[in-house]
Amino acid sequence: MKVLLSSIAKNDIRLIMRVFNAENKHQGSDFLEELKESISCLVQNAASHIQDYQKISTVSMQRFPVTIHYLVEDENHMLITAVFKT
Repeated sequence: MKVLLSSIAKNDIRLIMRVFNAENKHQGSDFLEELKESISCLVQNAASHIQDYQKISTVSMQRFPVTIHYLVEDENHMLITAVFKT
């Protein structure tokens, strides 16, 4: 499955990385690595979201107070619409 990031999600990620880096020097890199792992898990479990095509869903990250908002467009494409720090 191909994962696409909206321009809003890209900006969200940059901003969140700056916030975490301001709190702790390497926390932004740790956040980015966990974000990649979380998205990878979403892709692996995409079959369970087949019925949710064209519906925005959310998932919370384990180690960071961040929520990923995504849309399964079809069986081959997932769009990350936003990434919010909670």
